[in-house]
Amino acid sequence: MTEYIYDMENDAEITAEEAASMLGVTPTQVRWYYRHGLLSARRIGARLLVFRRDEVANFEKPKKSGRPKTSQAPAPKAKRGKKNGRPKRSAFDGK
Repeated sequence: MTEYIYDMENDAEITAEEAASMLGVTPTQVRWYYRHGLLSARRIGARLLVFRRDEVANFEKPKKSGRPKTSQAPAPKAKRGKKNGRPKRSAFDGK
């Protein structure tokens, strides 16, 4: 009988967790790439996704779009409780 040794290093398919570690993202993000067609995978059973190691190695993360972050400090907030420079009246002022 021949005994087979499974070599994880040279395996052509990897799990979402392994792909995430290669890409520096979370497994959820890797599955998002799959759902949106950015990475291809094959399903084993109902839940397990396996990705091709070479495709993950050559994958470029999409560039973030949207408004760029500013390097300026946030504007100071207005002080609360004063209107027109006077302190706010309360019900206990006697007037």
